[in-house]
Order: sequence, then C-alpha cells, then structure tokens
Amino acid sequence: MNRKTPRIVTAMLLVGMLSSGMAVSAESSVKVGSMIGVAAGTAAVPPRTEDEVIADIKAENEARVQELARIALIDKKLDIIVSDLNAITVNEYIEAHQAAFDEIVALGEDALPYLESIAKEIGVCGWYSIGMCRAYIATAAIYAIKPETYETEYPSPDGKYTFKGNFSIGDADCSKYNNYTGIPYKSISIIENETGEEYKDFVGNFSNISVEWSPDSKYVAFTTGNAVDYSNVFVFDMEHGKTNYMSFEKITKYVEVLTSQKINNDMYWLSLDEWLPNDEVRISIKFCIDGDTSGEPVNGWYIYNLATKRVTSTSFDSAK
Repeated sequence: MNRKTPRIVTAMLLVGMLSSGMAVSAESSVKVGSMIGVAAGTAAVPPRTEDEVIADIKAENEARVQELARIALIDKKLDIIVSDLNAITVNEYIEAHQAAFDEIVALGEDALPYLESIAKEIGVCGWYSIGMCRAYIATAAIYAIKPETYETEYPSPDGKYTFKGNFSIGDADCSKYNNYTGIPYKSISIIENETGEEYKDFVGNFSNISVEWSPDSKYVAFTTGNAVDYSNVFVFDMEHGKTNYMSFEKITKYVEVLTSQKINNDMYWLSLDEWLPNDEVRISIKFCIDGDTSGEPVNGWYIYNLATKRVTSTSFDSAK
C-alpha cells in the first residue's frame, strides 16, 4: 500500500468529523496523531501533526465558503441587472444598475472562473433568453476585471504587422429582439508595427474571432461567427491589400453537386484547417441539409487556391 494512503484516510476522517459538527477533542487529536505516526512508519519525511492536518482542512473549508459566497453574490447581482425591462444594449443594462455591476467587478480575478462559466452561454443558447443576457453581462464583467481576455492581438510571423480585434461588448444588443449571439467586435484592424499606423480596417459585426497568419506572412485568415448558426473564413492578401476567400454561397454549388442535396444556407460552419504550399489553404466545412430533421450535419473540406481563386480539391461525407 502507498504510504500516503493512511494519511489520506485520516484526513478524510477529520473532514467527516468537522463537516458533521463533531468536536475534535485533544484526546481524539492525539489518537489521530498516533495513527499518522504509525502509518508513516519509517518514512524519511516526518509525519504531519494533527494540528497541521486540521489547519489545512479548516483552510480548505474556509476557501469553499468564500467561493460559495462569491457565487451567490454574482448570481444575485446579475439577476438585478438583467431584470431591467427598458434596457437594450449591455451598457444600458449596466448603467441602470451600476452599483450591482461594480460589486461583481470588485471581486476581482477570484470571480473569473464562475463568470467565465456563465459567459460560455454566448453562442450556445441562440435566440434571446435571460441566460444569454446574463452571459453578456458576465462577459462585460470579465472584460472590466481582465481586459486582455478579449483584447485579441496576433502578430505576423515576420513581425511587420499585428492583427487586432476591437472588442465592443457594451454595444451588444442584450434585448429580447436579439437573435445574434457571439463575443462582439465592432471592427478589425491590421496595424503596421514599425509606424503604428492602421494598414487595413474591417468594419462590421464580427464575433468569436480566431486568427491564423500564413507561415510566410503573405496572408492572414480570420474566422468569425457564432457556434449556433454559422461561421465563415476570410483571407486577407497582405501583398495586394484585398480580401480573398471562397464564400459559402460559391462553395455551395460544389457541395450540392457532390451530395445531390439542397444545402441549408442559414446553418453552416467554416474554419481554417491548414496553410498549404503554392498559395493554397484547406478549409473544413460543416453544413446542414435543407429539410433534414436528424440534426446531423455533413462534414467535409475543400482546398482553395488563393492565387487562381479556384477550388482544387474537395471531400464530403455522404448526405445524411
């Protein structure tokens, strides 16, 4: 038997005694200490005393109590904020209940694990719900506590440029009229590092951005969209200053011929798989068949040549 096992059992006994409210007397402490000493045998490391074991258990219990108190406070304040019937944007919800929001932020980084678990609802629950609105407010709190969580910056491999997403949670529509979910960015910029000037600016409603530069820094690809309905891949040609990508609308004709099925153009997901030699890129694709109720999407990929602007190879599952 592992020598640590008796100590673990002893600690568990103490946890049970403390959890049940049983007093740990001096006599029982001595007995526990004796058990630890015997279990330790001839171990090189001196056995922990009963006082050390009890102190650790009390510290763990206190930490758990504090965690539960933080969770309860966050839930209470979020409920207050999202109960507003007149607000539309995240900023309006927060401004109407600024004190409640400030109390959440004041918890600092200790609050981040629970706030992040709430924020995951963005892009999952789809159409408006109280859960989605809570997720937006939680995201705003995360940003207030730790801005770098959402301040996305991706330097090019050659060090000349930086791709930057301009986060804008405050303007997000948190009302019952919103069916567009995702971590929002009001614009995307490519910055020239040497001068600090903006080389290219993309303005629009972007969400859940992921970015990959080509190894030679000739192209930068960014995926944007939400997990519920769609995601799309855009490739920017740094040399020619143009956006270059094969849109889903264009790839649809290839897909429909290969699968002999009509594609649901409202539900599709594209993402960059890998950069290939000779200005080619492999894009993974997942889509739904129009009218299919199985809930099982078709998966596949295609290779797109950025120089010739042609699809050079494709592969798809059989239609469901």
